Amino acid sequence: MSGPYIPLPSSVQLPRMTSALWIAFVTVIAIALGIGTVAAPVLVTVAAGGCVLVAVLWGRPRVALTAWILSVAMLPCWIGVSMAVYVLPIQSIIAFIAIIVTKGKWSYKPTKWDVYFGIYLLVTLVAVLFFGSSRGAWATLVFEWGVSFLVARVLISGAGTGFAINTMAVIFSLVGGFALLELLLTWHLFAAWPKMNNFQYLVWGNFVQTRDGADRSFWAFGHPIALGGALALSIPFVWRSTYARTVRAVMLALVFSGILASASRGALITGVFALTLCGISAVRTSTARAASFVLASSVAVFIQPVLRTFAAGQTTEERVSSNYRSHIYATYTHQISLFGKSPMVLAPGLVNGAPPVPGHPARSSIDSTVLGLGLQFGWIPLAMLVIPLIVSVFRIITGRASIAELSIVGQVPLLAFVALITQWQGLVFFVFGFALQMATETKARDAAQASSAARESAISTGSATEGRLRTLSAAGGGVSLRINGREDLL
Repeated sequence: MSGPYIPLPSSVQLPRMTSALWIAFVTVIAIALGIGTVAAPVLVTVAAGGCVLVAVLWGRPRVALTAWILSVAMLPCWIGVSMAVYVLPIQSIIAFIAIIVTKGKWSYKPTKWDVYFGIYLLVTLVAVLFFGSSRGAWATLVFEWGVSFLVARVLISGAGTGFAINTMAVIFSLVGGFALLELLLTWHLFAAWPKMNNFQYLVWGNFVQTRDGADRSFWAFGHPIALGGALALSIPFVWRSTYARTVRAVMLALVFSGILASASRGALITGVFALTLCGISAVRTSTARAASFVLASSVAVFIQPVLRTFAAGQTTEERVSSNYRSHIYATYTHQISLFGKSPMVLAPGLVNGAPPVPGHPARSSIDSTVLGLGLQFGWIPLAMLVIPLIVSVFRIITGRASIAELSIVGQVPLLAFVALITQWQGLVFFVFGFALQMATETKARDAAQASSAARESAISTGSATEGRLRTLSAAGGGVSLRINGREDLL
């Protein structure tokens, strides 16, 4: 839990929305709607929606954070603004608005890991400018990964860590329930809706995925794997939320039901792995925690043949998909350049020059986050992303990891074999930022406690010394000694 919020002194404090400002605001909106509706109805509708969003979020970091998480969970990524090589999703637009209109209600002090992430973005920009990497891929890094990371670093400081954990738990429990209903009712709310004239809609919004003739749930995430990955990402937050155990059990059941409705084997393995990490983190002593790691690792090794069979699937379609993932690692790993785009890459996510996998419709794509980033930007940027994961693994082993770090490390099995897609990728980096925010708050709290303890110790020591000196004075008298600006007799 974060402590009480203390507003930062700033010359750019936003004015409060007083009654007079609200009346003026509503009047201006009414006039604008009346004049503009006839001339440009779509533009006016969008502008009016933006103004209402500004008014609702104004100076309210908790509402702003909730609105952004809801945009990830309930709005498809193809709603956005088309640019030259990129579609700016609605989630990034809401993020910009949320950060701006809550200025003065949050605090942000860059840490070495913020700088590290900024250097990563600059390194990948160099790969774009001089080594042929995709401008569209880099735009995704900035406007989805970077902006989502910043949302966590900024808004959680104003909303509070406990509030953010509970909000994630509630919203994604609802998503799990909606995904289950989507499967049971064969009701795909976001299939071909809302229709948009952009690339993202053509890729993600125009079809329903099936497996062996049965529909798969994807809710607003555009793809069942993205839905399953987002739900698995939320499991540690449900685990750590402050609700009663019965409520948390129901929430976990909803989340896992949604994962099952997505029919994603990787997401289910990832969800179980994340839950296992939560159980290990609950062990308090280092010896018991180490024993838990050894036990979990032994079980994993023992059931590896079962996991391999499960991951490979039972049907022809599942086996083709699994063989394809093995195929791309065997074929393309050695094609990754030290820095910059591999010659094998035709476009973001598309490669050339390797024998196709029979029967796989997307045989030219790279269905792996690790491999896709490596082929697009090179080994150096890829290694830069892996380093924070290694640090988080070490912190889990030593018992210092936050719940957000458990969530990120829990995604590793999925990230190794599927690509980061749709708004799920932004959510992953939101949790990266969440982890850094929690680590920053913990460090500041520990420093404050250490400082307070040092002051109390100094006061206690000073009082004891003064008492001893006065005792000596009473016994012997006569000698004057100045201590801390005061003259005492010895």
